[in-house]
Amino acid sequence: MKISSPKLFLGIVILVLIILVILILNIKKEETTGLVTELKYEAEGFPVQVIIISPMELEKSFSLSGSTQAQRDVTLLSKVGGDVLRICVKMGDAFQQGDTLVELDHTSASHIFSQSQAALLAAEADYNAVLNDIKRFERLFQQGSVSIKELQDMQMTEVKMRSGEIAAKAAKDIAWKNLQDCTITAPFDGFAGEIFIEQGDNTMPGQPIVRVLDLDTILIEVGFTADEVNNISRGKTVSADFHDYVNFSVNGYIDSFSPAADQSGTYSAKIILPNRRLTIKPGWMAKIHIVSHKYENIIAIPRSSVIEREVESIVFIASKGLARQRTIETGDYNDELIEVKSGLALSDTLIIMGQTTLKDSSLVVITNLPY
Repeated sequence: MKISSPKLFLGIVILVLIILVILILNIKKEETTGLVTELKYEAEGFPVQVIIISPMELEKSFSLSGSTQAQRDVTLLSKVGGDVLRICVKMGDAFQQGDTLVELDHTSASHIFSQSQAALLAAEADYNAVLNDIKRFERLFQQGSVSIKELQDMQMTEVKMRSGEIAAKAAKDIAWKNLQDCTITAPFDGFAGEIFIEQGDNTMPGQPIVRVLDLDTILIEVGFTADEVNNISRGKTVSADFHDYVNFSVNGYIDSFSPAADQSGTYSAKIILPNRRLTIKPGWMAKIHIVSHKYENIIAIPRSSVIEREVESIVFIASKGLARQRTIETGDYNDELIEVKSGLALSDTLIIMGQTTLKDSSLVVITNLPY
């Protein structure tokens, strides 16, 4: 059976009216319930939570983000050429200053050093011999047996022999250094990073060999704005959070900062963090907190307890079972606390929860135990 359009329209209208009636009845019920609850609280007291006002400390800080890095992160380069004889560490290994990291074949360097030793001995012998000749020629010159030119020629020979001895000693020192450079040692206590060579490779001078890192101290480079830079100084304590990685915070200090801004108007600074337990890893993002102002022994209350009304700020205190409205003058603040310059006194019982429904002289019931 086909339903006519007028009947269908009438059915829809009736359904809409039924829904509206149900909604109105629910709203009235809620209003009635709320009114009953409010009347009950007005008769028996509004439940509130309080704190006893005492001297507080308020710190105002700002935050920055930066990436961690090892304070010392060095790539050791080969100073001489040669075949890689032995690699003594693997990536991640710990080592101490002076430990051997890589050895190059030093056969050729040893031969060159031995030759330089022999050349120095010969040069020293030649020089000592010419010194004896000088003394003999000086005696003969005094006796008139040799001419002044012969004596001067011998003196020039002494200068040449002396230069040869100096050159031979320098060559020996260079050969010794090249021999020592065949053994690549750790410049400080730390850990091995990337190893850039393999055993049997032939290295060239200046070629990267191994990356070494000192993780006992962590460095973070950050940038300050012109407003922030007035609140920093060398040695100032900072706090670093690593909650994205581990539940860990550590205090550090500002090691240095630029006295002038770069082209973007940023002042660069270096922050040092201790890391003796190796908790912090290079490459982590840290949130740095720096205290710009610190107020001690002031009245500071939770910001959530303050009600802003047009041109005034008010709070409620509990006194003899009643809520008493107070207008306060506020000062500086941070994310949690706000300074109260006037309107409250020490030992006042401040209502911090349930205050939004109160009026002056409302009955209140304290539901927590303040201390």
